[in-house]
Amino acid sequence: MQICNRLIATGQKPFILADISGNHEQDIEKAYLLIKATKDSGCDAVKFQTYKPEHLSMPGLGTFKGQTTIDLYELYQSIYMPYEWYPELMDYAKTIDLPAFTTIFNPSDIGWLEKLDCPAYKISSYDINYIQILDAVRQTQKPVMISTGCATYSDLAFIADRFSPLTTILLKCVSSYPAAPELFNLSMMPMMRNNFGFDMGLSDHSRGSAIACAATALGAVAIEKHITLSKTTSIDGHFALLPDEMENFVNDVHTAWKSLGTVDFDTPVKSREYMRSLYAITDIKKGERFTSKNAGFLRPNKGLNPKAWFSIIDKRASVDVSAGTPLHLRHIE
Repeated sequence: MQICNRLIATGQKPFILADISGNHEQDIEKAYLLIKATKDSGCDAVKFQTYKPEHLSMPGLGTFKGQTTIDLYELYQSIYMPYEWYPELMDYAKTIDLPAFTTIFNPSDIGWLEKLDCPAYKISSYDINYIQILDAVRQTQKPVMISTGCATYSDLAFIADRFSPLTTILLKCVSSYPAAPELFNLSMMPMMRNNFGFDMGLSDHSRGSAIACAATALGAVAIEKHITLSKTTSIDGHFALLPDEMENFVNDVHTAWKSLGTVDFDTPVKSREYMRSLYAITDIKKGERFTSKNAGFLRPNKGLNPKAWFSIIDKRASVDVSAGTPLHLRHIE
């Protein structure tokens, strides 16, 4: 699929998006800094989370158990991004040539986000069974990324019946913050791709870049990572990356992607320089037969391939050959 002229597909460098989540701490200046840090770190896009607390919960319905335990509604109240920020933040992202889109939680928000020309949408793991938001996003015909942290096989089959592989990416995800490496089960990614037909990516709540690099090796075409300005004051600071860490993360993922290369058995000639080849290991007189006592396999690679041994054994030398001479066909009668 494509977001703002950036092709996201197998064979392309992974599309890396930074999620600012609630790490703006309801300070618009911090939101601006997070967008700039996303651009400076080399990410391909920035992502917001669009909701009001009442879209997600009500006071007293449940608690969030993170670094501290807090009422869900109070948590959302303290970290949601005010809607009035969106026009100027999305305009700012455009001025620095950084695609900006959002995770959407409420179907009624589609209308005004479409007016802002939101180029793509993300659906949270926790909303994978929320039919109304799924259908609202699908009807925009915009690119969509869907996290699968809470998905059952039947949930994914349901998604496959509704969304086009041309505009949809599934993000392997663990809905835990931070997520332990052993919970990712990244080996599921090829199966999910084969069974449901979607390109696969990663929504990464782990610490560091190891999981993202492993996912890249398994064919991830998009990778989401949270970005923060503070490890101590922001909601996601215990697993999100600081700007300099995000830059390293991007470099690590790009290095992992470069290492994949292509299927190529034509080893460069330079790397074969120090392989073995056939040599005279003693002086050999003209007419003398080649044997394991006067010919052998030495480095560097200047003579016949060792596989030629069976063709020359017991053949006679066509000329005198000094010890240390790489053997060639001209030396053989």
